Amino acid sequence: MSVTHAEMCGLASTWLRKANNRGGHGCQIAFTETRIGVQGGESPDALGFRAAGWIDGSVLVECKISRADFLADAKKPHRRDGKGMGRWRYYMCTEGLIKPAELPARWGLLYIDSKQRIQPIAGAVCGLACNTEDGFDRYRDDAMNWTFANDVERELKLLTHLLHRVGDAERLNLELRKAKGEAQQYAAMYNKVNRQLHEERAQRWQDHSRKEPIS
Repeated sequence: MSVTHAEMCGLASTWLRKANNRGGHGCQIAFTETRIGVQGGESPDALGFRAAGWIDGSVLVECKISRADFLADAKKPHRRDGKGMGRWRYYMCTEGLIKPAELPARWGLLYIDSKQRIQPIAGAVCGLACNTEDGFDRYRDDAMNWTFANDVERELKLLTHLLHRVGDAERLNLELRKAKGEAQQYAAMYNKVNRQLHEERAQRWQDHSRKEPIS
């Protein structure tokens, strides 16, 4: 199967947002190949953020289309000093390009098959879909073993840069607050009408019952 680096990054972004029970990390947002202005340093292929539940934080996916690209990754400064992005980290590649035994410590692995479906091979995500209430504590402890001390400062700069590109963030914030307020008003109106309808139906049933002839 032939897949470009850009295509693989797009697949990674989609996977990051996929729900846990569908084999993803359940991130609310994800971005691809983002650079922080003109600064040097790490530019993640795909980075997602989850702000809910105990498995919250950042998730990095590095997409590799060749062996040389994978081997070169270990030489990058943010790999050598351990200060890269991503609380959880994964390599993504076509099937067999990277072997599980070659993974650096705590890195996960994602394969793309011939139909561009993503199969988790290693990493915290492998237990998310099958996580059950009985095994929650065991799985949580196991998932924490895959975490890194990520570069939160650089992640914050990246998010700030992206938010700046969106435009007037406060205007968007006010519009969202207004929309949320209107939605709450409509919800209250719906509940009121629904309650009145229920009461009217109950009253009609009582009236009908009283008119029933005694046999």
